[in-house]
Amino acid sequence: MGNLNFNVEAPKEGEELQSSYQDKVVPEGTYRVEVSETTKRDNSAGTGQWLRLDFTILEGPQSNEEFVDFFNLWHKNKEVERIAKEELSRLCRAVGIDGTLDDAEDLHGLQLLVDLKIEQGKDGKTRNRVKKYKPLPAASAPVAQAPVKEAAQESGTPPWQK
Repeated sequence: MGNLNFNVEAPKEGEELQSSYQDKVVPEGTYRVEVSETTKRDNSAGTGQWLRLDFTILEGPQSNEEFVDFFNLWHKNKEVERIAKEELSRLCRAVGIDGTLDDAEDLHGLQLLVDLKIEQGKDGKTRNRVKKYKPLPAASAPVAQAPVKEAAQESGTPPWQK
């Protein structure tokens, strides 16, 4: 896909809702997902281009279901562009990308959590809408409790009292 050269923007206060559109609707909820594909195309009105991201749900009863999100990054309406850049920046931050996203394909295979809701579009069709992009929780290191207990049992005095 090459040369996206997208600068990830700092978060703005009150950022919450983002949109995505597809024919099949996934039930509302929080899902662990992976970016499976990216596509850059002209919009139907011929007023710009959008970036489409396809997501695959990785866990739970909806595992292997897919949904999409569109970002109108190149549009004659600057407000539309601004919103798209804010939304894509939120996604990038959730997957740990800060600075510049050089190529949309760099998102392939990256995982994150999304909060999905269902909405009715202006055309009357029911669609998913991404409410929030979230990073995966950090894995915590196991706590080494056994050696402390053993040391306390050997001497009869807890290690912190020696």
